[in-house]
Amino acid sequence: MPLVLAVEPDLRQASILTRVIRDQVHAEVIVVDSRDAAISALAGRTPDVVLLTALLSPRDEEELVAHL
Repeated sequence: MPLVLAVEPDLRQASILTRVIRDQVHAEVIVVDSRDAAISALAGRTPDVVLLTALLSPRDEEELVAHL
């Protein structure tokens, strides 16, 4: 099953995103609220898709990409 990692700190948006990905994309989804949580969630797994919030700082985005 495909894996989607989403960084979304807003609980309402995270809920919508989870529902859409599961129902329409038929993928497993992990939603986290920060860069650190995303890196922790990736322990031993590589997602097929990474979705980032527009509110993530460029520095956090760079560190997450470097980790991948």
